[in-house]
Amino acid sequence: MFGKVTLDDENKCKLHEELNKLVSWAQKWKMEVMHRGNKNNKFSCEMNGKVLEKVLVEKDLGIMISSDVKSSQQCVVACNKANRVLEMTGRLA
Repeated sequence: MFGKVTLDDENKCKLHEELNKLVSWAQKWKMEVMHRGNKNNKFSCEMNGKVLEKVLVEKDLGIMISSDVKSSQQCVVACNKANRVLEMTGRLA
């Protein structure tokens, strides 16, 4: 869906179809917006007339992704999980 697009009738139709697929897919999932970059104006985004929620951190496939692209939050989550496992194994011994 990304790349240079020449807006002839065929490409307009393809673009419209792809956008319709995206909207259809998005209706099945909770859609959010994560703004990245210092020069990002952080505009509000809408889909089907609904303003999408802005988030600073998102968990995807078990990985914490933050808008500043730092791994510190992921490290805290992993450390806490490891400490809980260690605590549980200490109780069993």
